[in-house]
Amino acid sequence: MNRKWLDNIYADMAFAVGGLVITLSWLPAWYSVIPGLFTLGWVVQVYKRISIRRETGKPGSNGEARN
Repeated sequence: MNRKWLDNIYADMAFAVGGLVITLSWLPAWYSVIPGLFTLGWVVQVYKRISIRRETGKPGSNGEARN
């Protein structure tokens, strides 16, 4: 196993742990905002999927040029 590869793993782990610590330290202020954002993003994804499914079969719905 390569030493540089190990160093990269340790750097990635340290970066991930640092991000987690920062996130957890902000958590008390954002504990109601973050789930709201996730829920909003999920709703937007579902809405996009439904609207794309509803438009299939119409000309130009999938980005092709209309002639």
